[in-house]
Amino acid sequence: MKTFTEVEKTIARNIDWEYRWMARDQDGNLCIYEGKPKKKWNSWFSDGYEYIYYFNHLFPAIKWEDDEPTLIRDIYNPPILNDLEREYLKTVLKPFRGVVEYVKKIKNGDKEYLFIPFSGNGALSLPDFDSGTGYSGMEPDRAYSLDELGITYKEEDE
Repeated sequence: MKTFTEVEKTIARNIDWEYRWMARDQDGNLCIYEGKPKKKWNSWFSDGYEYIYYFNHLFPAIKWEDDEPTLIRDIYNPPILNDLEREYLKTVLKPFRGVVEYVKKIKNGDKEYLFIPFSGNGALSLPDFDSGTGYSGMEPDRAYSLDELGITYKEEDE
């Protein structure tokens, strides 16, 4: 997971809202984009973009070698789940995506588990795991929406 300084977080928080993505070209130039850019040849390309030459020395965690661009909001508001956790939950919850009320991490002695109630009726409890070994970005006993956890479904998932 990428880490950013407090200065970088402040800069990212103050970038105009229409710019959502950041990536570094092969020549070291840092760029921000309105739409999610794609990597081609020696640069990232998107319809709306700007170069930020003055900040090329900042955001060293953003590299040309990255497979994906960086979502700017993740710089100052890091994701709660890592990629593996998010994809696992997205897959497990897909059949229930329209009825999930929230996801909560419950601590039970030296174990933890995820509890997911459904609107109307029912709930799902996932297998427990040793405390501190999973979902470390989630606070115990706090209810998270799927959106907060970065779990979204596209229309083709419906």
